[in-house]
Parts: sequence; structure tokens; C-alpha cells
Amino acid sequence: MLDIRPHRSILKGELFDRIIIRFMSKPHSWADERVERAFIVKLYTSCTVWQFKSEVAKLLGLAPKYIEFEFPGKKIIEEKQHGFDMQELGLKNNDIITTRKVTIDEFIPEAALVDPET
Repeated sequence: MLDIRPHRSILKGELFDRIIIRFMSKPHSWADERVERAFIVKLYTSCTVWQFKSEVAKLLGLAPKYIEFEFPGKKIIEEKQHGFDMQELGLKNNDIITTRKVTIDEFIPEAALVDPET
């Protein structure tokens, strides 16, 4: 079990000892989306969304920006919510959080490695 503790927080808040994380595989033309991995984690309500997201990303072996989180009620976590506490999102014990790998189109311009004038 993963034990996520609050970062620089005076009060720890309430401990959720059973939050289920489901990592879903990508749907294919021949199959629907299915659970690839599942974890049970503990966390304090004063933990930030970013701390939670980065710890789950470590478990999955991905960078945090490549994971999408869907909270109960089909709420997708956006980047502007990274500073929120988990309590602000209305999370309860035994809630199931669905995660998916997302692809991000990144534009990286090419640069000359050698200056032709030298």
C-alpha cells in the first residue's frame, strides 16, 4: 500500500485508508477499455492533488503529465487543480479513481547541432 503524507502541512487531516486506483488500458477496435492494474492507497485529506498525482505516476512508471485522473462522478482533474487538497475534491473512503495514460503532442523544434559558419 502507498502511504501519501501531507507536504509542509500543520494539520494532517483525515486519513483515508482505502482509496482504489484503477489504471485502464487503451480501448482498441477489438476490445473495450479494461483494468490493467489496480492499487489501494492511503492518503491524508490535506495532501495536494499534485502530490497524489506524482506518487501514483511513480507507481505506474509514468511522468505525471501523461496520466489523466477521473474522480467519482466523472470529474476529470485539470492542471489548475494541482494545488487543491484532496478534501476539496469531495473524496471519500472506498472511492474509486480511474487513471488513463494520455498522449501529449509536444512540438520540439529542430536545431542545428553545428554552426555552419565555424
